[in-house]
Amino acid sequence: MSIARRLHLMLSWSQAQKAPWSERTRPYVIGHRGACAYFPDHSAASYLMAIEQGADFIEIATYMVDGENVTDIFSVDLTLAEVRSLRAKQPLPALRPTMYDGHFQVVTLEEYLQIALNSPRTVGIYPENKHPTFHNRRPVSGSS
Repeated sequence: MSIARRLHLMLSWSQAQKAPWSERTRPYVIGHRGACAYFPDHSAASYLMAIEQGADFIEIATYMVDGENVTDIFSVDLTLAEVRSLRAKQPLPALRPTMYDGHFQVVTLEEYLQIALNSPRTVGIYPENKHPTFHNRRPVSGSS
């Protein structure tokens, strides 16, 4: 099955739920930035933990870098290679464990999609494109 078809199935998962909100036995659980109380925001480990903990959807904040969507990085001054050299850290060290700081790469949109697609059960995706109007005004790196 093509990635596009599998994504269509994932995106339509919530539409396939027949019961209206008032009849659901529980609310949807969204792993916002994954399970960031355990692992750094937007890391593969954070998303995998959210799925393991029962999240119905995993949320990602994306930014465009060198024409590729990456998570939780907002910089027009870095290339994708430079972003890939960075490692995720907890943004709230006073409230969250920091023992995994520096252990995980920044996840690309493709990697995030693969995490959802490879889940042992259906997991919806909840992408948030950060600052799209800003990025729409900028040329893709390497173009004139």
